[in-house]
Parts: sequence; C-alpha cells; structure tokens
Amino acid sequence: MIKDKPSNTANNPLNQCKNESRKALSARNTSIFLYFKVFVVVICLTLTVLQYSTINLARIINKKLFVQPELNTTDNDQFELQLSDVYLQHLPSQKSNLTYFADNSDYSSDKLPFLLKRWSANTPAATSSSNSNKNYQNIRPRLYPLELVKRTSKYAYSTADTHTNTYKKLYTTTNNVPQNKISALWGQSKSKTASMLEFYRKNFLSSQVGARTSYWDTKSLNASMAVLRTPIIDTDYNFPKSAIRSTGWKYRIEDGLLFPNVSHKPTLLGIARMAANAYIPKKSDDWETIGDPWLNDGFGWDDNGLRGHVFTTRDKNIAVISFKGTSASIFSRGDKSTSRNDRFNDNRLFSCCCAKVDFSWTPVCDCNVSKHKCSMTCLQKSLIGEDLYLYAAVKIFIETTIKYPDAYILLTGHSLGGSIASLLGLTFGIPAVAFEAPGELLAAKRLLLPMPPRFTMERLPTWHIGHNTDPIYIGSCNGQSSGCYYAGYAMESKCHLGKQCVYDTAKYLNWNVDIRHHRIVDLIYYVLEPWGKPNSKTKMPICQLEKNCKDCSDWNFTD
Repeated sequence: MIKDKPSNTANNPLNQCKNESRKALSARNTSIFLYFKVFVVVICLTLTVLQYSTINLARIINKKLFVQPELNTTDNDQFELQLSDVYLQHLPSQKSNLTYFADNSDYSSDKLPFLLKRWSANTPAATSSSNSNKNYQNIRPRLYPLELVKRTSKYAYSTADTHTNTYKKLYTTTNNVPQNKISALWGQSKSKTASMLEFYRKNFLSSQVGARTSYWDTKSLNASMAVLRTPIIDTDYNFPKSAIRSTGWKYRIEDGLLFPNVSHKPTLLGIARMAANAYIPKKSDDWETIGDPWLNDGFGWDDNGLRGHVFTTRDKNIAVISFKGTSASIFSRGDKSTSRNDRFNDNRLFSCCCAKVDFSWTPVCDCNVSKHKCSMTCLQKSLIGEDLYLYAAVKIFIETTIKYPDAYILLTGHSLGGSIASLLGLTFGIPAVAFEAPGELLAAKRLLLPMPPRFTMERLPTWHIGHNTDPIYIGSCNGQSSGCYYAGYAMESKCHLGKQCVYDTAKYLNWNVDIRHHRIVDLIYYVLEPWGKPNSKTKMPICQLEKNCKDCSDWNFTD
C-alpha cells in the first residue's frame, strides 16, 4: 500500500545525489572545490536521512492506522460497521472526454462517458479470497464504532412537549441564489455538472427512498417567508441500538433525523478511519460493471477515477459512504495513481478563476480576463473534469440506496473526498461529516445547489472536522510562499457549509501552519486520539457556523 519508497533507477535525483556524494568522499581533497564538495555531501546526506526517516514514519503510521480499533463492548448505543463494497471509477481518454463536453446539448446520462465497477465483500469469491489474502486481512479494519443521535423538532410557538416524535425538514426556496452582483450571471449559465446534479436530485427526491430519507422539504418550494421564518426548536437525544432491532425497520426521517455524535470520540475516530481507508481489491477479484458501459471502442479506460468505500452494519440498516481524497504525497498517504485527476478537480472546485494564479501557471480553463478579473459565464460553462468525479459520486450514492433501500446513510471523506461528501449531502439531503476539506461553499454556489435560508443554516446536518494549523482546511494554502503553490494546487476557497469543529493545535500542540498537517493520519493519531483525555489540557471544540467568511473577495466576476 505504501508507494512513497524512492525509485532505484539511475534517474532518481536522490540516487544521483548519493552517487555524487560517494565520488566526492572518495576523491582526493586537493581541488579548489573542496569546501563546495563537502557542502554538497552534507546537504545530500541530510536529504537522504530526512527522506528515509519520513518514509519509515509513514510506514509506522500507516501500519498503525489499520490496527483493529478498540471498541467499548459495554456501550449498547454503539453500532459496529464493516467494509461491504468498494466502487472504482474508470475515466475515458481525454479525447473522448473533450468530445462529450464540446457538445452543446443539454445533459443526458446516456451520453456521459463513464464506467463504474463494484466489488462486494459478501460475495462468495470475495469471502474465499479474503480468507487467503493476508494483505487484505492486515489492511481492512473489521469494525468501526458509530454512535447516532436522534433529532426531533417543533415550532417555537407550539404547545407540544419538548420531545416530539417528528422532525421538520429543511426548507429551500428559489430565494437562495446569492444576492450579489453576480447572482444573475449564475442563473443564466448552468453547467452540465449543475444540470446533472439537478437531474438526479429530482429523481431521488421524487422516489420513495428519497421522500423517506432526505432532509429537504420538497413540499415547501413556494412557502411564504412568514412560514420559512417561523422559529423551529430541535431536540437531540441518544439513539440506541435496540431502536432498529425490530424486523422490517426502515429509516424514516420524519420520525427523527439521525446523525453521528461528533462529540463522541470513538464515533469520530471510527468515521475518520473509514475516511482514511484505502483498501482496493485486486483486479483479479470479482468486479461487476454498474450500468451500461460507454459504447465506444475508440478509446481506452484509465483506472484512476474516484473511489468510494461503503461500510455497513451486519443487518444493513446503517451505511456509511467514504470518498477517497486527494492523492498527492504531501496531502495523504500511499497511492498516488489518481493524483493528476485529483489536482485537476481540486483546481476546478476550489480556485477563484480556473487556477490562474500567475504567469507561470497553466490554467484549467480560459476564463481569466485580466488580473483578478474573471468571466463568470465562461466559468460556468467550462466545468469539465469534476463532472466525471461528481457523477461517479452520485452513481455510488444511488447504487448504495438501491442496494440498501431501508438503510440510514451517512457521507464522509477526507480533503477532496470530504468536499464531495458535503456537496452530495447538500444535493440529496443526506448528513455528511468531512475531514480537513477545503472550503466547498464556493463550488456549491457555482453548481446552483439547494441551500436553506441563512436563518436556518444552523439546522444543516453537515460537519467539517479539522484543526487550525492545516492551511487547506483554514483556507490559507495560497500565494507564492505556500506549499500548495509549489505542488500545483490553487486552494483559494475557505468558506464551508454547515458547522466547523476546529481543534486548536496551535495552542495545545504548538504546531505551526504546515501543509504536512493536512494528512489524515496526522489528524487521527496526533489530534483526535489524544485530544480530551483526562490528563490532557486540551478542550473539545465547539462545532459552530463560520462567521463573516468571504471567498475570492479580491476578484471581480463579470459576464
């Protein structure tokens, strides 16, 4: 799983450096470049030690990551989940990709170049394979704890008891389009991504599963502002395991919204480990193709698209979908096979204008008019790459609802995967927990996703977990002095949906802002695990909405 080990080829800069060091040490030191050679030797040896120490540390951390987590077996309110399905997206060649997006016709699902494959852990072949596959046994954590909270609600002026038996869904209206100078432009130019999300959202909400599980109230599209502004009081209490042991249980949100207890450390660690899971079955294992494959023999498939992992309880009443995050070595661990597409999608979703940072950058679209001036119409129409990533995420979600129609579903992910989880949760009305995700509010607005009015944003069941020394999470990983700049990432957005749960690592751990702190293993083992222990001075963060957050304030968006 760890692929950070340097290549042994002669072209490896580190090997060349070591070879030059050996030559310098063995040569007679009579040259006028003696001091220069000594300097080169010291620098090369230092780099060698740092690289190998980093690799060994990564191996230790990754090995620890997949150790069976300790569970409190006496806690009757904790559910236990295990890996059930793995989804793998195959992307078409760039030529066919561009051919589809050059088509000016409206969105059509049967035209999209797409292939999704699924591996299931409960198939006979997978079961027999897993019994003999030591690598699989060592990597996959068998159980993940999850404690749920049930939320019911009532109108503030109601005479009903505090603990009601119903949940009032969230309203969304056409008035949610941002009221600023570019709101009209957003309404004029809808990208195929936005059309695709709207297409599947309507189909899901009109289905029995969607009507039963989504937190969006589709019956109130034309509700008056007086109704929308009526205060609602929510009441939360623990949801025990015994509540779903009855035969024929189905999740009905009107009986109470379920969401994870993010203040419960075992639950938060369990979800974080699910977000960090990177197990990929072998190509020789049983994979099934989901839907009709793209009927075109003129191009090949690249095995480097979005990945999704589905974890379920044994009775399949609860399912957690985890989306894989950015693969760059400084952002995550191990596999970097999708890093090129990840960076493309990061720059699409989280940059102000096509990742046009300065003259040395190659933008991902041509919407930059001049310095800090961008064409919004062009930007809306130019969304290309993330169509396939978001489409894959949508398909994974839909397939999960088909396979587990009665289940309560939670979305999660780290970094790019966390933002995708949040965007999908907002689209379909599903709770989401994101870890160290870049600000996705900008992408949600550009994709015209539904949002509740500002005065009810507090009720949105979306949580962003992170700490204040992660530059990507806090939105400071930009500019020529940042690590993102040198890695080719334009992470310029900073505003999040829902609530932020920010761990103060600057105060309690004396950390400085560093892009290396963005790794999920750092968050799990240096922050979440030790935080809040009895002998620790750390305090658990209060999850709350961001205040006065603005994206791309230096940019001027025009038609």
